[in-house]
Order: sequence, then C-alpha cells, then structure tokens
Amino acid sequence: MGNRVLMVGPVPGPPGGVASLVQAIVTSRLSGEYGLSVLDTARKRRLRYSPDALPGLLSPIYMIYHLLKLSCLLHKDKTEIVHIQSGSGLSFVRDSLFVMVARASGRKVICHFHGMLHEQYPLFRHRVLRSYFRLIMRYVDVLILLSPRFVSDFDRMIPQTKKCVVPNFAPSFHLAAERSRSEINVLFVGRLSMKKGVYDLLEAATALRDEPAIRFDLAGLEETPADRHRILCELEKHNIRNKVHLVGHVQGHEKSRLFARADVFVLPSYTEIFPIVILEAMAAALPVIATPVGAVPDMVVDGINGFLVPQGAPESLAERIRYLLHHPRTREEMGRNNLRKFNREYRPEVNIDKVSTIYHSLLPEKMQRA
Repeated sequence: MGNRVLMVGPVPGPPGGVASLVQAIVTSRLSGEYGLSVLDTARKRRLRYSPDALPGLLSPIYMIYHLLKLSCLLHKDKTEIVHIQSGSGLSFVRDSLFVMVARASGRKVICHFHGMLHEQYPLFRHRVLRSYFRLIMRYVDVLILLSPRFVSDFDRMIPQTKKCVVPNFAPSFHLAAERSRSEINVLFVGRLSMKKGVYDLLEAATALRDEPAIRFDLAGLEETPADRHRILCELEKHNIRNKVHLVGHVQGHEKSRLFARADVFVLPSYTEIFPIVILEAMAAALPVIATPVGAVPDMVVDGINGFLVPQGAPESLAERIRYLLHHPRTREEMGRNNLRKFNREYRPEVNIDKVSTIYHSLLPEKMQRA
C-alpha cells in the first residue's frame, strides 16, 4: 500500500501540544491503515525560548526548504490527502503555502487548526490577514477545529468551508499511585511565564504558606531569563522556598511520575487554546483548577471535576486550592470524574476514529474499497 496521507507538522523534538498530537497520530493505527508519512516542520531543537532575532532571520530559509521538500514528496508519492497542522499565529502564512502547493498538485487538503478566532492572536488582529485566511480556506477541503465552541465563529467567517471537531487527546497513565499521605502536592506544568499565570500561582502559594501540609511543584522552563530572576526573587521575598519547588523541564517517565504523585493540578493561564496538559491531569485522575479560557470549559466543569477561577485572581485560586486541601473526599471524587471524562472523550482511540472518518470521506471510492 502506498502513502495515502502526508502529515505536515512538528514532531518531538521540541516540547509542545501540537508535536505531541502529531506523534500520537503518526504512531496510531492510522499509519498502517493509510500509509501515513510525515513532513516534520519543527526547527527549534532547543528547549528554552529565545527572544533574539536569529530564528526570525532563518525562517524564510526553513520555509523554502519545507516547501521544496513537500513538492518533492508529492511528486514522488501517490499521496491522496495532505493533513496540515496550523494555528492562529503568523506561522499560518507558511502553512498557507503548504495548502496552495498541495492543492496545486491535486491533493485533498485538511487544515488541523490549533487556534481560535480572537484578536489576541496575530492572524485575526489585522484585516488583511483575516481576508487572507478567508482566501486560503477556499482551498481547504476540511477544517479540523479543537472544540465545538469554536465552530460558530468560523461558520460566520468562512461558511463555505467544511468543519469537523476533533479535540486534542493524550495517552493514559499506567503508573501506580505514588501520592503522599503526609502532604498535598499541587502541580503546575507549563512555561513559567506571566501568560501561564505562574505569578498568580506564586501569590496563591504565599497566601497558603502557613498551611503545614502543602507542596507546590512547578514543572517547566522559564520563558525568558527575566522570568527566572523574577520567580527566584518572589520565592525569596515571600519566604516560600520550602513550599515551592522548581522542577525544570520534564518529559516521558519523569513527567508521568510527577502526575502520579500529585494531588491537585493547576493551570491559571491568561490565554490557552486547548491545553493537552489538562488532559494529562485528567488521565492521572487529578482534580483541575484552571481559568475559563479557550476550550478549558469543555474539559473542566466547575464543581464537578475541578474549579474554574477568573484570570488574574490569585485570591480565588488560593481559596480553591485550600478547599481541596481540606476536603479529601471532594478531591478524590473530582479526580474520579476526570478519569471517567477522559476515558469517554479524550482517549486516543476515541479521537483517532474521528480522524479516520475524515480521511475515509476524502479518499476516492476505489481507494476506500482497497
């Protein structure tokens, strides 16, 4: 069987939700069923974000390289579908060229869009870029969105484009429980930055520093050196070094162990699309405290499997953490509810079936029968 589907997107290497999703798809049963191949667009092999100009200067070179490689793959293989991972950042300009090359070669095009319609994102901030997005969507056969709550906005903007919803998904955890009986472990995983709400979390930890049986694990890298300096100053200033532990970047077994020994997961972000890290917390049967941004309200139902708190409200965050600290039965019940919701809606098997249905609908009838 030839390669029927070509996936265009990042693979690990670099940390990130899109790379994790691509990896999950290409290692699933779809690889065998559709002869799935990959064009890896990742270029940042280092973990730490760098605000210098060098990556920007190299971007056109990488773009030309990936476009040439895509053209060669389409010429060489009998690919029927090109599945392009994209988002609402300026990288959509590069991804739009992938769309045009695939369409010009006569392939069906799927745009798997890791974004939402909001002016905080560069793609929808300017009228010219919004118009360009509408134009490119005319050449897309299926637009995959991550949440039903995103569909109505895109329907108004691009009514002619077919849309399907496939939420992000994450693997299950299989580690035995390692949770401590002597203290409650509150876990944060993500970039240590203002937009992820890490400074709100430090304020909440300060408000809870007199609680004897609580520990905060912050896993991830600082977004900039200035963030690291500020975080260390906050720990020293508020005397919470013994409560807050900076774990650094984690992945694989080390990351699974962090989730296995945690009791509560927090993500007080100011902006998110569909954070896979919340799915990982659900798979680990943890109650989740998060902000109602992006698709987070799809995952976290306030009072059922966690709590939703306003952005920029460290007092509310501390209050909810304290409540779960002192109500172990609620904590455990919310964790069980999360695991049930994860198994019902976010297991890879459930959503791989949805992707397979989309592939199947785009294949010529003769190939569907093959």
